[in-house]
Amino acid sequence: MPALKHFTCRGPFYDGLEVMRRLSLPATCIVHLSGSEAALGHHLANMSDWEATLSTLSPHLQAIPAAAMNDPSAGLSLHYCRLPGGYATEIKLTLTYVNELESSQVITFEIGVCFANSFLQSTPDFTPSFVRLAQHLFANTRMLRLELTGFDADDQVPEPDLWQAVKQTPAIEKLLLAGGAAKVLCYHGFKHDPTHALESAFRKLCTLILGRADERMLELNDLPALVRREGGPPVEIVYLEGDASH
Repeated sequence: MPALKHFTCRGPFYDGLEVMRRLSLPATCIVHLSGSEAALGHHLANMSDWEATLSTLSPHLQAIPAAAMNDPSAGLSLHYCRLPGGYATEIKLTLTYVNELESSQVITFEIGVCFANSFLQSTPDFTPSFVRLAQHLFANTRMLRLELTGFDADDQVPEPDLWQAVKQTPAIEKLLLAGGAAKVLCYHGFKHDPTHALESAFRKLCTLILGRADERMLELNDLPALVRREGGPPVEIVYLEGDASH
């Protein structure tokens, strides 16, 4: 359906993937595909099953040119939401891009799927499976947002996935951390391995945006660890409500 402008499917995630495959949606189509909490990926035995299922999306994402990520409004978002009750997590990947070869419209591609936490704990590192679908888009994106919602202090956080997202997007100029993602990266990465500083992963990083929750969680000496620089211009730190410091 080359003329289709919007495609939204909420319910069985895998049925939605099959519909998408059969429709052969154009790269200019706005896509929202979200799985229901009821499925929870129970029929998946391992990571290979998940990657084989997800590969249905590859032709669609491969049709999006890398240059579509060059627009200032383009970016990538990875959101982990712990569902009420604490037994499951929704993972949502959102790509925002402008396919200038076709139009100047901002286009959104978003997929969200729920998994039982027991499955996530036994098969970590989901981000690489997303990256393999569209490595050219990850490599060229200039804006990355990492967000956690509903995670308590005792919850196992998706630290490996957050670091995989950091490592797979080397062209990032602007990074937004919300919902405690900054604390996770700082305490689980930088403090254990100094080479995990954002400066090491993002040579082009100019702006770090922090949600208020992340600002309150960080100790004063944590911010230098986030933006450690050895030469070159400093990273600007901006807070979502508008406060900023350099």
